Amino acid sequence: MFAKKLFRIIYYCINVVFVFSSVSLGIFYYYGRDLPSELTLLDYLPLSSTRVYSSEGNVLEEYALEHRLVVPLDDIPKIVKEAFIIAEDKDFYKHGGISIKGLIRAFINNNIKNIWSNRTVGGSTITQQVAKNLLVGNTKKISRKIKEAIMAFRIESSINKDKILEIYLNQLYLGKGCYGVAAACEYYFGKNINSMKPEEAA
Repeated sequence: MFAKKLFRIIYYCINVVFVFSSVSLGIFYYYGRDLPSELTLLDYLPLSSTRVYSSEGNVLEEYALEHRLVVPLDDIPKIVKEAFIIAEDKDFYKHGGISIKGLIRAFINNNIKNIWSNRTVGGSTITQQVAKNLLVGNTKKISRKIKEAIMAFRIESSINKDKILEIYLNQLYLGKGCYGVAAACEYYFGKNINSMKPEEAA
């Protein structure tokens, strides 16, 4: 009797796993077939500012559609990198593109805690934000979130974490027409990013 029940439970579990896997593969195939290549990020070259300098080295004029100073990750202070990782994606160096903990936290905050507060919490990782901003687009549809997740997995399998973080920190919009941490640092604090203090990074 016990053996029959155990066999039935195992049989149902196998069926559930098979159906779930088949549906997941179908979704990934359907939404993933027309997506751009994640390898285009390796040639990431965003719009940057054109500056006219005086003979003393002072900026006389700046022309830009997006105010941005592109800097390599090695030139961004550790405190700035850590501030963004802590605020946006604490498990950035641990997950494979999607953070299950982040999704669960966002679901709880947005559906349960939202009874007392109107503030929504995002569950997207840094990799998902890169995928959204540069490859998938920003339409508010469930299909976009699925494509974003697929692209995040693909990005993580082809591009190392430091390169993903570098792209993110140079692409991120930080208000007042500033794109990237270097441009924002210059605009808000009037200084080079290498001079950032912990409170300014926060």
